[in-house]
Amino acid sequence: MIAGIIIPYRNRLINLKAMLPILVQNLRDSNINYKIYIINQNDDRLFNKGSLINIGVNIIFNDCDYLILHDVDNVTFTKDIYKFNNISSNLVFRNSYFKANENDNVYNGYFGGVLIFKKEDFVKINGFSNNYWGWGCEDTDSKFRCMYNKIKMTRSKGHFYDLHHKGLRFNDNPNYKENCALLAKAQGNKYNFQHDGYKQIKYNIDSIININNDFITKKEYKISCKKVIYAKKIINIIDKDNYNLLDENKIFMYNVRYVNEY
Repeated sequence: MIAGIIIPYRNRLINLKAMLPILVQNLRDSNINYKIYIINQNDDRLFNKGSLINIGVNIIFNDCDYLILHDVDNVTFTKDIYKFNNISSNLVFRNSYFKANENDNVYNGYFGGVLIFKKEDFVKINGFSNNYWGWGCEDTDSKFRCMYNKIKMTRSKGHFYDLHHKGLRFNDNPNYKENCALLAKAQGNKYNFQHDGYKQIKYNIDSIININNDFITKKEYKISCKKVIYAKKIINIIDKDNYNLLDENKIFMYNVRYVNEY
């Protein structure tokens, strides 16, 4: 089976250079065949994670067997966490900000970060909303889409580390109030998910870049990790120099522009 991994992205180069080799090595260790598509928002509008995920899924849909939606600021050393068990799942059991209880209902706790979707489940919920601009609320919206469509989501036992970055969170996002208002409608099931999402996505591809060893050298990888990862355990693993570089022709960056009206 082939895992289709989508990384929504913009202006997080240090995070990207830290997480990609760790992700690739985990996939290798778990004997998972994969394709990674980094979907870069190539414009000056507020970041729109949902639309980038929808674009990535549209591009990779026929070339994979299941979907992994992966934030660029999450890394894990949990072996086999990315294996597909024929069920949609939230892979994050704990990270720097969140720890689930053993009996936690996935819908009552943290939702997002790294998600596995059956392709048919993603289509059933119409993917992510295209109308959340800037940081906040798009992951919770997708949680409600799963709930209202009776998609069974499990929580895996992944232990993830958050990579440090700066961003416009909460009220620093000029569109945050609008995001919260839209989420309130989603929570009350007061708008039609089928009119806003994957099936409505329109976009242009400006260019495609093959990500290989020329993109991330061993030295850059180590420097990037030490800038964004603070856990001593990870630093010690990195210093042992036991991570290989990237596989050829399996990782691509798509520079895209979402062209839906908003």
